[in-house]
Amino acid sequence: MGKYNWEEIKSQIELGKYTLKEIAKIYKPEGTKLKIAHDYIRQKKKNENWEKQEETHKKYTEKVTSKLAENEADKETKMRQEYDKMISNIRRLIYKTLLQERNTDRLRQCKLAIQALKDCRKEQWEINEIQEVAKKFEQELDINELPDINLVRGGDGGS
Repeated sequence: MGKYNWEEIKSQIELGKYTLKEIAKIYKPEGTKLKIAHDYIRQKKKNENWEKQEETHKKYTEKVTSKLAENEADKETKMRQEYDKMISNIRRLIYKTLLQERNTDRLRQCKLAIQALKDCRKEQWEINEIQEVAKKFEQELDINELPDINLVRGGDGGS
C-alpha cells in the first residue's frame, strides 16, 4: 500500500468539509482502489479518535457545563446544611423559651432571628443566580477565546 499524507487527511476530517469517501478519492495513493483507501482511512480515523472540531468543541462544552453544575450543587448542599443547623438551633431555643423560660422578649428575638435567616437565604439565592449567570458568561468567553485549532483552512483563500 502506498503512502498516505495522514496530517492532511486528519486535518480535512477535523474540518468536516468532505466525506470520508471524498477524502479517500483525493488522498488515495496511486494504484490503490477507492474502497480499500476509504476503509483504511475510516479505520485509522476510528482507531485514533479523529473527530470534527465541532464535535470536540461540543464535548468540551458539555464537560465544562457538567463540572460547573456539579460544583454549584455541592455549594448549594453545603449552604443548605448550614441553614438547617442554624434553624435547628433557633427551634431548640424557641422550644426552651416557650416551655421553660416563658420569656416573650426572647421569643420575639427568636422570631427576628428566623426572619433574618429567611432574608439571608433569599439574598443568597439571588447571589447564586447572579453568580451562575456570570459563570455562564465567563464560560462562553473562555470557550470562544480558545485557540483556533483549524490548522488547514479550505475555501477560496481570499482574505
